[in-house]
Amino acid sequence: MSQIQGASRGYAAWPKDALRIGFGVIWLIDAALKWLPGFRASYMDTIMGEADGQPGWLRPWFHFWITVQHPQAASFAWLVAVVETL
Repeated sequence: MSQIQGASRGYAAWPKDALRIGFGVIWLIDAALKWLPGFRASYMDTIMGEADGQPGWLRPWFHFWITVQHPQAASFAWLVAVVETL
């Protein structure tokens, strides 16, 4: 009886499993891209560029993160790559 239940669970759960695996693959690709030298070289420029087009109520949030990260942008770029990979 337990084999039948396990088999029916496999057929019913495949969309959920496929979505989870697909999301993991996309996350893995994104983490791999974080290790490229171009990401670290343009990290601060990317954040500052994204802040320009934001609505007024989001500007303080972006300004806060730019102020915090700007002195040590390379360290934060490494941290982002490590955390996303883990």
